[in-house]
Amino acid sequence: MAGSTDPSAQTSPVIGQPLWLLAELTYQCPLHCVFCYNPTQHTQVKDELSTAQWVDVMTQARQLGAAQLGFSGGEPLLRDDLELIVAEAHRLGYYTNLLTSGVGLTEKRAAALKAGRRVQRTRYGVDDETCTGDHSCVRLSGCPTLTVKPSRDPLKTDPVASVDNGCVGCGLCGEVAQAAALCPSFWRADVITHPSGWERWRDRLRRRVISWMQA
Repeated sequence: MAGSTDPSAQTSPVIGQPLWLLAELTYQCPLHCVFCYNPTQHTQVKDELSTAQWVDVMTQARQLGAAQLGFSGGEPLLRDDLELIVAEAHRLGYYTNLLTSGVGLTEKRAAALKAGRRVQRTRYGVDDETCTGDHSCVRLSGCPTLTVKPSRDPLKTDPVASVDNGCVGCGLCGEVAQAAALCPSFWRADVITHPSGWERWRDRLRRRVISWMQA
């Protein structure tokens, strides 16, 4: 009956299959970002899962229905077996993401990791024409890639926020800025290498629409 408070009439929420698996492969990291949630004494952590244990985790998650798998840390590139784990993830049929600062990434390792497959990197930035120069994002986030630069607008005397090329795509700067002042100047872009045919067609369509709107 509608509005009934009888516990027997209420149904329990249905828990669906897991679709996303985040594998934090290591606590080791060459950086010391102040906002990071990893243990500060990560060098003392010695009980990381082995290659075989991670493969077992991925296999079980795949059997449960997980389709997307993210590799994170710490810095996942500090794992010497990263290529083996990623290759096994591809064999199991996962859609994979690598969350990394890029420190330690060589051309050889990059080639081994992507092997011609679709690679998507997330980048964040600041629209300096929209930025007001409040800098609350810089004060609150602590991200070393979030800094300031002179404004290109001669009417703005204060410097504006800027994200340099060290950005690893964690998104904290944008989250902090929006939580603090609903800042509209942050943007996010997904940089795709080896896009699919559908993605290439969609990109061409978007460019044509934007060109038509700007004409």
